[in-house]
Amino acid sequence: RSALCGLTLLIATFSLLSASAHSLRQRSPQDDSNQQFSDADHDHRRLSLKSLMKTNFKVSNDPKTTQAKGYVCARGEVPWDDHDEILAEIPSYISAYHARHKFFAIELDLVKDDIVTNFGGTGLFHTFTIWVVLRKLKPKVIVESGVYRGFTSWMIARATEDYSPLIVRVDPWAVGWNGVYGNPRPDTFVDYRGDNYMDFTRIDWDELFDEHFLSPGDKASTLFILDDQADQLRRLEQLSRMGFQHVLVDENFVPAMGVAFSVKDACDKAGDLRLAFARTDKSGESSPRRCDNARKDCKRMTPTEIEKAYEEFDSLIDTYWEGPPLAPLARPYSSLMKKLEAGYIDGPSEWTLNHAKLVYQSSKPPLYNSLEEASKSTGLSEMHLSYESGRYTNMAYIKLKRHHHHHQENESRRRLNDEEEDDDDPSKPKTKGYVCNKGTIAWDTKVKILSELNSFIDMHHLRQKFFKIDINNQGFNYGSFGMFHSFILWVVLRKTKPTVVIESGVAGGYTSWLISKATEEWNPLIVRIDPKLKGWDGMNLNPNASKMVNLRGDEYQDLTEVDWDALYAKHGLSRADKATTLFILDDHQDQVTRLSQIRQMGFQRVVVQSNFVPGVGDAFSLKDACDATGFVRRNFNSSTLKSVPIQPNRCTNYHKTCEKIDPFESQLVALDLDDMVKTYWEGPPLSPIVRPYQAVIPFIVDKNIFEGPKVWTDNHDRLVVESTKAPFYDTLQLASTVTGFSEEYLAFESGRYVNIAYVELNPIEE
Repeated sequence: RSALCGLTLLIATFSLLSASAHSLRQRSPQDDSNQQFSDADHDHRRLSLKSLMKTNFKVSNDPKTTQAKGYVCARGEVPWDDHDEILAEIPSYISAYHARHKFFAIELDLVKDDIVTNFGGTGLFHTFTIWVVLRKLKPKVIVESGVYRGFTSWMIARATEDYSPLIVRVDPWAVGWNGVYGNPRPDTFVDYRGDNYMDFTRIDWDELFDEHFLSPGDKASTLFILDDQADQLRRLEQLSRMGFQHVLVDENFVPAMGVAFSVKDACDKAGDLRLAFARTDKSGESSPRRCDNARKDCKRMTPTEIEKAYEEFDSLIDTYWEGPPLAPLARPYSSLMKKLEAGYIDGPSEWTLNHAKLVYQSSKPPLYNSLEEASKSTGLSEMHLSYESGRYTNMAYIKLKRHHHHHQENESRRRLNDEEEDDDDPSKPKTKGYVCNKGTIAWDTKVKILSELNSFIDMHHLRQKFFKIDINNQGFNYGSFGMFHSFILWVVLRKTKPTVVIESGVAGGYTSWLISKATEEWNPLIVRIDPKLKGWDGMNLNPNASKMVNLRGDEYQDLTEVDWDALYAKHGLSRADKATTLFILDDHQDQVTRLSQIRQMGFQRVVVQSNFVPGVGDAFSLKDACDATGFVRRNFNSSTLKSVPIQPNRCTNYHKTCEKIDPFESQLVALDLDDMVKTYWEGPPLSPIVRPYQAVIPFIVDKNIFEGPKVWTDNHDRLVVESTKAPFYDTLQLASTVTGFSEEYLAFESGRYVNIAYVELNPIEE
């Protein structure tokens, strides 16, 4: 009976592999002229049937896995992609591999198996790919993002000892090899680890290069090695914006698998593989996800988001080359099975022989045709090579395209006259405005938002009566939230239903009144922070006055000084309620700094008022930080003289404290913002912006208390409108008909609209 079962499995396995090889040879390329897929002939390297049978993988009839076809993602060419040339590096690599075992047996207190396999780190096959790329590319700088115990660092030093590049190591933990002991060139190592940790997006690369007698131009010969369990496509975008080009990515899993979204996943334009490997949800549907930050931040991928991911791949990548495995993949992904079963990585609910076949099809032919041949050439046992084949996850070398913004950083210290916009020269292209956006929110539809309009208008009229102000008086709530912004705040409150609302910047209390009305059905704690004490006290005619906390006037404390844990405990709340707390920022402080402070304190949701276009306002805005290229900022710069270098200010505290921000710094700020922010959504105006910034211009041009151009032109009007979302109503007349407000009043309020935004922050790991 057991013999019959074994024979049946053997026949099934042979049939499956034969079918897979045939289907692979017959497969037509994906329909995209810019994407190259290597449909390599796998006939000469069949899987070890004995090894596969030992895994006890099932043969599934699921059409998502039986109909899918594997493929090798590829783009462009690398000069070292020659079989014999790559194998010529084997002797020196194996020598270094054994030397590393001997070194770490002395350096680290590890068991023998841990030294040999570098468990949890980069495997044998991937380390060889790194070795080959280093020896062929010879980068001047190597940046290792994700270091772990330093096994790969040691191999990097050994592979590059003939030309001694600068080696930069980035990791929040400082464990393992310190890079000094036993290193003849410790001066070439720079560590941003442990207490010195800084994400590579925050490092001042110009300064670091200068300290080591390198120039900004050496970014073109810098190689990043990414093994930091972050969304790889996001990482490539960051590196592209910083001006780097050469990248190696580890943990480059097949689509829908792993701890973070891989480049190989983004390459899956058709999506068949992604569906085959995606975990099945309760409804029986495959639900692929895009994960980041060691799988702590995941979201479902819609068809539109999948398409967008491939478009990002296409726009970023010039060359994509996967390093081939040393030996046949006898045990595809076997090292991941326990993690998959425990739910530590994304992947299918049940691993089958079909999945092993697809991994096999999606990998290049090995450098050696059999385990026996690989063992004879390398001196490593077949068992060791078989084990390492289960750790192979398609490490890839990538060369990024050089877009226009890549050159900007290298030019950041001098003026770019050819990029200056000249309104008098119609032949020159004009800078375009932009709408900053990131992520999605569930209620971002016109129908869902406008469902709150009637209740808002009722509140709006009641508020006029309460504060005894005629609605047609255009000085209504002047200097604070305009009507368009008030509506967006009303919507955010009603949709997110926060347990605590913290208002930093209160003024006359008009917004406090709105908050209390919008939330009266669930009655959250409302905390008001302002150094001045004026306007509504929050108590008069407020049925929920007991849930109003005033930190104003003599009781004032900045939001960073408040003991939030104690305050929450006093009102029967816990630290967990921070996740459902909403901050409303209208305090004229640097908004990027404020977000960082709020995030450090464990909060995640924020609404920002006074979110001016770049180069305008009395404090640095999120919209300003979003302008990584700086083109819009330069158009609103206060200097109008061609001879004056464009050097906009980054201001805080009501324009009292300002410092210059150059193009390089603006890119770093944009990267900081990108790292902090999970979702950024600007609320659209109710009606068209027919008087762009009319309420703001006097503070810029006449009173000179805001940053901005000394002369406001039609071009500035155009940029403001282009930088604003389309209104809910296409005309003033339509908006007036629906809301009951006069067209003149709506036109006035359009001049007060400054891109109010709702933000969700990425939580900081505990």
